[in-house]
Amino acid sequence: MLSRIHNVLHHRDSNPMETDHISPEAAMTRHRRPQQRGHRRLHRTGRRIALRHGNDLKARPARIPTTRCAIGKRRYFVVNDAELVLAGLDHTDPRRREKRSYRCPVCHGWHLTSWSAEQFEAHRATTPEATLSAATVTVERDRVDLSAISTDCSAMPTPGEVALRTVPFKRAEAARLDVHTYSAPLQQESATATASIGTRMRMALRHMLRHFLQI
Repeated sequence: MLSRIHNVLHHRDSNPMETDHISPEAAMTRHRRPQQRGHRRLHRTGRRIALRHGNDLKARPARIPTTRCAIGKRRYFVVNDAELVLAGLDHTDPRRREKRSYRCPVCHGWHLTSWSAEQFEAHRATTPEATLSAATVTVERDRVDLSAISTDCSAMPTPGEVALRTVPFKRAEAARLDVHTYSAPLQQESATATASIGTRMRMALRHMLRHFLQI
């Protein structure tokens, strides 16, 4: 213990420029690391960290819900989401030229643009206004005249005629499956006690086809 005290005193005497008025709290703060400062902030806020912005979005990105507008641009639902993304952009990148956000008259959402407010107003002044409905879009054009097209409704077959036309196809399908019609009732064929499940299914199919072809 005495040797430690001697070493400390010798170190202080050999460094006259070092001040003696540094408090223990200041010395601890000087040697703290960013991870420790983050833990202190987490402890002060009760494990609730405020929403990050700016450069913090690069380290820990926040998911912002977006969709696509009808004109192809990325659509943000509220202006706060658009401004948050605008604040987190890397403006040193020449590819990211967005400066402000504006509300789209088509999708009623928010987009990012590289135009200034003056450029946007000048473009809107030269562009004719168009009214778009949320449900339908009306297009002014000449009405098509369908009076020259004649339709004979008497040539349309009735449902009964359509059913009669399909009878030959049904009979040909039954002949292809080699299904024979029997005049004996189904109860006579089901008298066998040792009939397998395949035999019973074939008997039921014959009865159904015979009843269907007799209609």
